[in-house]
Parts: sequence; structure tokens; C-alpha cells
Amino acid sequence: MKALLKFLGSIDLLAGVLLVLMLFGITPLTSLVAFAGATLLVKAFFPSFCVVGLIDLFAGLVLLISIHFTVPFSFVSLATLMLIAKGFLSFL
Repeated sequence: MKALLKFLGSIDLLAGVLLVLMLFGITPLTSLVAFAGATLLVKAFFPSFCVVGLIDLFAGLVLLISIHFTVPFSFVSLATLMLIAKGFLSFL
């Protein structure tokens, strides 16, 4: 169970790093962004805490929308902070 939690936390950290790259104007690989966004959307519908699912849903949508459109800075920074915090907490 702890291994699964750490694996899912590492996906959160990966998505957070991708969002940080987008904040600084670096375009990451589209396939990697699509993988992280789709994984977060799937994770959002796991039977877990409702707030955690909403964070994953929001961040997954931001990642997938950012493939084709420019997402406002506030949305990307909010999703980045939430995902990185959630990823670090899963390793504790």
C-alpha cells in the first residue's frame, strides 16, 4: 500500500515539475504532459478523499488544456503549488 502511495505521489511530483517548466516558459514534451494529465484525471476518480480528487481533477484539466491553449498564470501556479505539496506529503 505504501509503494502505491509513493508511486502516485511521484506522478504528482512529475506533473508539478511539468507545470513549473510551463511557468518559466519551457515547453515540455507533449506526450509527457498528456500522460501526466490523463493519469491525474484517472486518479481523480479513485475512491479517496474528495479534496484530493478535486486537486487531481483541476491539475489534470490544466495540464490537458495547456497542450493546445495558453492557461492563465494563476491557474498554473495554483495547480503547481497544490500538486507539489501533495506529492511531498505522500512521501512522509
